[in-house]
Amino acid sequence: MGITKDQQTKITQIYQKYAEKSKPLSNSVWKASEALRLALLSKKTDKAKISALVAACVKAETTTIQNQVQSWQALSSTSPRSSSPS
Repeated sequence: MGITKDQQTKITQIYQKYAEKSKPLSNSVWKASEALRLALLSKKTDKAKISALVAACVKAETTTIQNQVQSWQALSSTSPRSSSPS
């Protein structure tokens, strides 16, 4: 891969940090999606409830994506190419 031992250590630390954050975020996405699915299958769920559940899904997904972006940005800062212009 052409990286130094220090870069490899940093990459491992970054991966572990964001992997720890990802697990509960993934669980939140799953729970929000499951709640929405169950509500959609229920004939008693009103539009307001479905809208609220959709918003919860969007929020959970957005938080997960933000975590991924932070992870990628942190990883790119360890790359030897990150300091060179595009």
